[in-house]
Parts: sequence; C-alpha cells; structure tokens
Amino acid sequence: MFNVKYGIFESDKVLPFSIAVGGFNFDGKSTGQNILYAVAAKNIGDLGRLSLGYYFGNDKILVDETGNAANTGL
Repeated sequence: MFNVKYGIFESDKVLPFSIAVGGFNFDGKSTGQNILYAVAAKNIGDLGRLSLGYYFGNDKILVDETGNAANTGL
C-alpha cells in the first residue's frame, strides 16, 4: 500500500487559501480502500484554521453496517 499528497500553501500573492490533494491506502487493486481526497483550508487570524474537504474511495470495501456503499464524504 502507498500514500501520496501534494499541497499548495496559502499565500497572499498566489492563493488566498491552502489546497491539498492526495490518496491513501492505495494498492492499485480492488482489495484496497484506494481513497482520493481534496482539502481546502484558510487561516483565520487567532481563530485558527478552517478546512473543508471531500473524499471518495473503493465502494466494494468502504461500506456501512448494512453493506451499502459509504465511499464518499464531505
């Protein structure tokens, strides 16, 4: 299994927020979770960091307790 991530940092001159895309628990086969994700984040002064992301993965492995696909999320 392997993981990968690429990110661009927040910069006033280039991008007003950070962004990252990546994947984890990849094996390239139908037996891995094969999760891909994207996250955007913004620093808000002393309040901290606000992040929002989305993911999706292998619908055969990522299932809920009833067996239905639970392979996407916000």
